[in-house]
Amino acid sequence: MEEEQQRLYDTALEEIEGNKGEEYSYDDARELVDQGKTMASGPWRMKVDDRGRLWLGQLLIDLSYQWIMPTYIPPVLLLKSWHKVTRA
Repeated sequence: MEEEQQRLYDTALEEIEGNKGEEYSYDDARELVDQGKTMASGPWRMKVDDRGRLWLGQLLIDLSYQWIMPTYIPPVLLLKSWHKVTRA
């Protein structure tokens, strides 16, 4: 069961990374998020809610996202390339 779940997770990540268009730096991606876009980088997503609050999500092994309102952005995410995705 765990191996199958891992396979599905890996397939989902490949699909996310395989269907991206233009890539953006973190700063450019944040500007787009502030305009209402949802951005992704590997297992990470960021978006704002209808009240303008930033949410950071991480894809879990069960293919759901764990969303938090971050108090800071992990530095590793500042170095990643981001792309637009459909709001989920």
